Amino acid sequence: MVFAGPVDEPAGFKYPTFGWETSEAGKPLVIDVNTDAGGGKSAGVTVGYTAGGKGYADAIISCGGGCTCEEARVSGSLTYDQVVTFLKTMQPTPSTKCQIKVQQAPGSSGKVRVTGVVVSADPGDVSGRVGETKYLAWLSGDSWAS
Repeated sequence: MVFAGPVDEPAGFKYPTFGWETSEAGKPLVIDVNTDAGGGKSAGVTVGYTAGGKGYADAIISCGGGCTCEEARVSGSLTYDQVVTFLKTMQPTPSTKCQIKVQQAPGSSGKVRVTGVVVSADPGDVSGRVGETKYLAWLSGDSWAS
């Protein structure tokens, strides 16, 4: 795509966002994944989520369906006015019908946005702010990145 220069957007225009969002308490985003890595081993699940200076809620990430995992609470708030993608790695039990559930945390308001989900038989933990070097090294399979 080539951009020729400044563009006048019509009133109310919004650039598209990537991922899935919910802003309703008690209405989780549910992602079906296969966490059975074979041989009794479990695949790790890394959830990409968005945090921002305003408008983003804390989220609870949990497992259900055919798997279990330790529930995690992640912050949707930043102390500065930016929107940043973070990663949280979950270690669910092996299941061909695992459900990763992401929902607004109790007492929190705003939207919860999941930007992506990665299921990997390498259960390394890449939780934290997405940094290009670590993230790209992890995607390319470098073991030092986990």
